[in-house]
Amino acid sequence: MTAWRFALEQFAVPRDRILDVGCSYGSWADNYRSLGFKYLLGIDPNPEVVARAREVFDEVHVAYASDLRTSDIAQNVPVIGANGVIVHILEDEQEMIFLDSVRHSLSDDGIFLFSVLNPCYYP
Repeated sequence: MTAWRFALEQFAVPRDRILDVGCSYGSWADNYRSLGFKYLLGIDPNPEVVARAREVFDEVHVAYASDLRTSDIAQNVPVIGANGVIVHILEDEQEMIFLDSVRHSLSDDGIFLFSVLNPCYYP
């Protein structure tokens, strides 16, 4: 949370709405709200986790990041967040597709905030 607070302060990130790509069960909902985000939109490709995420997010869809390019789930979003998602993308080509899909959904002056977990923490 310290790094997220620092980024939000340094770059004057708008906090009206955030899209959490890979929101899973919605475990970051309280964190996003404590950081000042008002509307939480999430996507996750796993339909089994989305029901729980809907309990804590304002809106959640079953979708991959690549689906953002062809859907109206999120267009011109000012802020996109991804916590520990990129570490799960194993192929460079897929990582580029992910990043391009995120870029496609951001507003022209949008901000992408993400954390990268160190893979050495995984057994």
